[in-house]
Amino acid sequence: MLPVLIAVGLASGGVLLWIVRHLLRVSGQLQTSEAQARRDIVALQQAREAAEVADRAKMNFMSVVSHELRTPLTVILGYARLGKNLRKMPPAQRLEEVSHLGQVDPALLQSSVEDVLRTATTGMEKIERSGEHLLFLVNELLDYAKMETGRLEVDPEICDVLEVLNPVVDQMRTLTDEKGLKLEATMAPCLMLADVTRTRQIVINLIGNAIKFTDAGKVSVVVNESEDKVHIEVSDTGTGIAPHELEKIFDAFHQADGSFSRSAAGTGLGLSVARELAHLEGGTISVRSEVGVGSTFTLSLQKSKSPDPS
Repeated sequence: MLPVLIAVGLASGGVLLWIVRHLLRVSGQLQTSEAQARRDIVALQQAREAAEVADRAKMNFMSVVSHELRTPLTVILGYARLGKNLRKMPPAQRLEEVSHLGQVDPALLQSSVEDVLRTATTGMEKIERSGEHLLFLVNELLDYAKMETGRLEVDPEICDVLEVLNPVVDQMRTLTDEKGLKLEATMAPCLMLADVTRTRQIVINLIGNAIKFTDAGKVSVVVNESEDKVHIEVSDTGTGIAPHELEKIFDAFHQADGSFSRSAAGTGLGLSVARELAHLEGGTISVRSEVGVGSTFTLSLQKSKSPDPS
């Protein structure tokens, strides 16, 4: 009888041991599942927060774009209406009065005509500038749409950096002069592989941002060469960018959502498109900045040798 009891006891002990081991294994699996569930919950919360941030950014972006489009349109319509009613404006009325005089003083007539022409020319200049700004905004939106669908294209060719930059510097000098800033350019001839039109677009964006965020001082364009790269640096003495913003400034919609840029106009797509264009050209855009001192954006493109005459 005793051997039987011992055998039963041993068997029962084995069963209990198996049960304990099984429970421990199940407990471990439950703990693992619980930990995974917690990680999933955290990931879902982060994804939801990111989606909410993106939604807010896009809503702010739409608000900014609406404002940016409305402003030049308002100017265009305003001056168009003035042109439509030019006869009612004081210079035109004075000209009409002079024309009805018995004996017209040529000097007075010329002065009146010049006043009318000056008024009309000013209006046309405002319309032209607003139209150019409107076209720039529309092109920026179209480029972003192409970028999102993978249809943004470049056509690199061997070109001289001066061929690319000289027209841009001349164009942007008007803006720096209007704002009382200096625009300095230190450039020397060198060949690079780039899409001329798209590279100009990138540099215009970089210089435009530099002007936008600089209230006093200067904007500089400097060309440097390394062994296999041409580096186009655009520097300013503006507000600078906080370290935590440096990783965000190339994100689409950041202009609309980033507090550092709310005081300036723009859609917030320019740097995002510029970075993608640089990437398509086989280049990069980098930035270094110090708050209160200024920023330097560097566009680096592939250096090239003279084409083989044969």
